[in-house]
Amino acid sequence: LLRPGAAQQLLAVLCGVGAQGMTVSLFECFRSTFVAVNAAAGKLQALKKGNQVLTNSLDLKGLEQLWEMVLNAEERVAEMGQQLLTSLHCDTGAMVIDSEVRLAFIEACMTRMQNPDITPQQVCRCLGLLRKFVELIEKDFIHVRKFRPHGVSMRGEKIVVNLEIGTRVMECHVNAHD
Repeated sequence: LLRPGAAQQLLAVLCGVGAQGMTVSLFECFRSTFVAVNAAAGKLQALKKGNQVLTNSLDLKGLEQLWEMVLNAEERVAEMGQQLLTSLHCDTGAMVIDSEVRLAFIEACMTRMQNPDITPQQVCRCLGLLRKFVELIEKDFIHVRKFRPHGVSMRGEKIVVNLEIGTRVMECHVNAHD
């Protein structure tokens, strides 16, 4: 549909919009262009059914901007970005090793949370990403289990965890399962 190189130019323009200016419709355009550009480079494989893509490489054009959207965009755009980001790290193609991609995702979240300038909203979004990531991995686990799935083994009352980030203290409420 686009002339050669136009998709890369469009992705560059969309990445330049910034997280604060990203709307739901712009994000949908970003997602389509992001997938098209990286699929053309062989780094992603777009599947015909649904919106699923398989990751063949994490050296993706626009990945850093996607992280920015997840951490700083308005809530609905951030949620759409979280879905894309977690699927990129959970749905891997034959060219990559699952454990390496998954470890890279966890390290990326942890690195961002160690940033001294991180805001409480960004901490919550990183923790939410990690939760969604663990849930996706647990859902796809097909082997015999030696341990209960993550979250199922925790029982009891609601837990309040105080996170100290520099001089700021933030309360995170964790629901226990019955």
